[in-house]
Amino acid sequence: MTEKLQQLSGLLTDFRQLPELETAPPTLFEIAGYPHYEEVCSNILAFYFDSDEDHGLDNLLLRSLLEMIPDMESDFSSEQTNDVIREALTLNSKRIDLIIKTDSYCIAIENKIYAELYNDLNEYARHVKRISTEKHKPLKIVLSLNGIDQAKLTNGFIHITYQKLFKAVHQNIGFYIQNGSDRYIRYLLDFIQSIENLKGKTMDSEILEFFKDNYDEIQELFEYQQEINNQRHERVKKIANHIDDLDNSIHQGIWRKYTLVHDIELPEGPTVAIDYKVKLNGTAPEVFIRDNGGIDIDLRSLHIYKSGRFDTSLKMDNRRHKEVMRIKDDSIFNFEAETLKVAKALKEILSEIKLNN
Repeated sequence: MTEKLQQLSGLLTDFRQLPELETAPPTLFEIAGYPHYEEVCSNILAFYFDSDEDHGLDNLLLRSLLEMIPDMESDFSSEQTNDVIREALTLNSKRIDLIIKTDSYCIAIENKIYAELYNDLNEYARHVKRISTEKHKPLKIVLSLNGIDQAKLTNGFIHITYQKLFKAVHQNIGFYIQNGSDRYIRYLLDFIQSIENLKGKTMDSEILEFFKDNYDEIQELFEYQQEINNQRHERVKKIANHIDDLDNSIHQGIWRKYTLVHDIELPEGPTVAIDYKVKLNGTAPEVFIRDNGGIDIDLRSLHIYKSGRFDTSLKMDNRRHKEVMRIKDDSIFNFEAETLKVAKALKEILSEIKLNN
């Protein structure tokens, strides 16, 4: 092993010792593509801040918000919303994301996901003062995903992060679950997870230091990987070129650069697929029925099933939700094997794709 290979091998050994980075499945809001839209988030907040809405969670969000405001020592368990206003219009035609009125408070919320705090807080403060009565204590809040420049927090506005608000929601939700709608509880938790995902995962400092200290070597390793992937793609194309004179019932193609695909349309109805993926550690062709043509047929009906070439213990492929056969001996399909020999072996398999008489 050369000195360079020893260095890269040591790099991979060190990498395996690092903590794993967990990934969360996508939420409904992420699938829909709206988790970072402030208007969408404000609409959702307005729904859950309204203690009379159909979610059945009463004042869960309002109580959790009030508990996050400094120097507020009251019991908010009975505080209810009287009105929730979206895009509240000021006298100078400015729009406040949310105005929440209760018996005791008039709350203005400016919602920030990624945008900077550029709003006219002086105008917002005047509006809150104008619409508040003597019994209303005005509260002015910037609710944001990330930190806010404190110098921009003027006119009595305070800053609360989504993280702090949702921490309070998690602490309080146990008191509300019994009467809450299962559907809207799921939606709320999904929304919370979507916002937390926007914040991003805090990568372990050990991982960051590893990439920082080994940046040049990691970049070099990626370049080697790209070159190998180029060779894999070229190998697929060469094997495909060797498989010529195909019958009109056989359709050849390359899927995602590294998989040689043959679809065989049998006259009796089914379409049988043979996929061969070029991998460095060797791979075996897979045979599966892509389309049964509406007739009751499976791999056991194929001549190749009893040929002895394939493992007859059919396996479920979760990607296709179909049974597949894999060849027993894949030595001929190793990455180092001659492309001509691989093509010959695939052609033999193609010739055996037929129904038993």
